[in-house]
Amino acid sequence: MPHPVELEYFVLCYMPNPVQDRSVDIGVAVLAIGEEDFGEVRFLKTWGPVLRLDPNADVDVLDAFVMDVKEQFRVRESRDRIVKLMKDSFSNVIRLSTIQQCTSIDPLCLLEQLSRKHLSAT
Repeated sequence: MPHPVELEYFVLCYMPNPVQDRSVDIGVAVLAIGEEDFGEVRFLKTWGPVLRLDPNADVDVLDAFVMDVKEQFRVRESRDRIVKLMKDSFSNVIRLSTIQQCTSIDPLCLLEQLSRKHLSAT
């Protein structure tokens, strides 16, 4: 029988102008806390919502960012590094939401639910 896994999750937001306080959710990450080895991230399928908010957005830079984060999330050690970097250093155009903690028997199902909530409505 599956056991509950302690998790943390956060949303990645694109905010081109902090003075205007407008943003669009571009990604969702779910990570296991402790001994479990789970870490997955999902991003928007297209940059349409970003371009509606910021017609001058550099989608090539965003594509490179997505590829890098996805690559880093494949291995636990690099996942831990990129999450620490995002927590400590991201403050400009891409921001992290408040990190939430929860438990789930199915972390992948949780990620899909969060993705539908944050990435489908835009």
